[in-house]
Amino acid sequence: MERDTVCGKTSETDLDLDYYRRRNTYCSSKIERARSLYGVSPCCQFGPKGTILDNSSSFLTIPDPSSQKLKWVKAPLTVLVVKKMYDDSVLSAFKKLVSWLCEVVYRKTGLLAGGGKI
Repeated sequence: MERDTVCGKTSETDLDLDYYRRRNTYCSSKIERARSLYGVSPCCQFGPKGTILDNSSSFLTIPDPSSQKLKWVKAPLTVLVVKKMYDDSVLSAFKKLVSWLCEVVYRKTGLLAGGGKI
């Protein structure tokens, strides 16, 4: 299948291969890309799930980690609790959490036999 001559290439396969090999310089001598002096328009859509935020302060706010809460859709199968070492300020909250977990979720028998302490 023959095409009109574009940048010295005549066959369709030559055009396709050359285009993919040198995508940025393809026919650069004949076709100039339009350059904009301005930045991205604020109403741009970046696909179905991405847009530029209208309120710039909403993405600069970093939430306090202590105010975050864990939420499961269904009950977890296993729970691993790790205590922060050398920090006595979290000890009482840690004990409350572990005792609550022991009431709601049963402990493994190996943990009970191994002398797991709260």
